[in-house]
Amino acid sequence: MGITKKNEIYPKAPLIETVFEIKFAGEPSIDCQKDKFYDRIRKEYPRIMVPRSKDGIAIALEPYLFEKEDNSFSIGLSINKLFLSCKKYQGFQFFKDEVLRVFSVFNDTFKMVSELNRTGLRYINIISFAREKGTIPLKNLLNVDLHLPTSTSPNFKNIQISFVLQVEGGNITTRIEPVVAPDKSEAIILDFDYAKEKPLIFNSIDQYIEESHKHTKCLFEELVTEDLKKIMWGEVV
Repeated sequence: MGITKKNEIYPKAPLIETVFEIKFAGEPSIDCQKDKFYDRIRKEYPRIMVPRSKDGIAIALEPYLFEKEDNSFSIGLSINKLFLSCKKYQGFQFFKDEVLRVFSVFNDTFKMVSELNRTGLRYINIISFAREKGTIPLKNLLNVDLHLPTSTSPNFKNIQISFVLQVEGGNITTRIEPVVAPDKSEAIILDFDYAKEKPLIFNSIDQYIEESHKHTKCLFEELVTEDLKKIMWGEVV
């Protein structure tokens, strides 16, 4: 996630993308008035990506994307959801401030959206690793305790883990699995998605994102090993 318990940013954090999303009942007027929303954000988000149609999916449910020139932030908007994605994370407060600013513009433009079906805060981390004798050194990276039969050893050539934890106010879906980059280097995806579901109200987004961050940060700090934290601090290579 990139943030320590001292609220400092890990210099070599593995975080590649942070997303906050809200979903609500479909509102057709959003589809007809995207221009009004865009007029309010076009200076900061000048690039427009128009969705392509997909088989079996209504085009109105696919979001338009509005992006900053440096690709640091993008906004997704459709008739039933709004999200803000950040690929150059500078700390939670910085991200939250931009969420609240953009969502305030949305609220001013589409006042009819007051009730929400879901909020989600997602952190996607990519943790590089080198195999040790052909296996993934999982214990050096993450505090994941798998109780295997005594006749086997935790020498993982591959691993895919997905679980949903019920926590106060919502659920955290966590996904852990290896990926291979185009240059053939390997990494582990550590993907968190904290979700709250209805009944929710738009005016409490500040509370929801704070709560989501608190629980996700706690899980990240406990899952990441001390060895990996030293790497993220730049103390070891």
